[in-house]
Amino acid sequence: MPTITSLHLEIARLRRENERLRAQRDALLSQSIESRATGGTVGMQPVSVFMDKGDWDDEIGVAADGNTVFPTIQALKEHSGPGLIEHGIVEVEMRLLRVVEPGTMRLV
Repeated sequence: MPTITSLHLEIARLRRENERLRAQRDALLSQSIESRATGGTVGMQPVSVFMDKGDWDDEIGVAADGNTVFPTIQALKEHSGPGLIEHGIVEVEMRLLRVVEPGTMRLV
């Protein structure tokens, strides 16, 4: 029968192993997110996206409900309202800096 001390040692070992596996998982998730954000290559390459110039001028970084960016000018035109003609279109560059809080999504 195991002793209390041996059980405590086993629990400590399992906790260390769990932390190691979590760190490994987080690193893999971060690489996967980076890969998707950079078109399939791991790294911090910027991507160009398009948005309404009015959103850029007045809302970027302050809109509580966020801002929408589009992969193409055509997609922006198809999903925007009449204000787009007034505001114009800007091309912006986005770059993944880091994963601040990993999600719970499992990669299959």
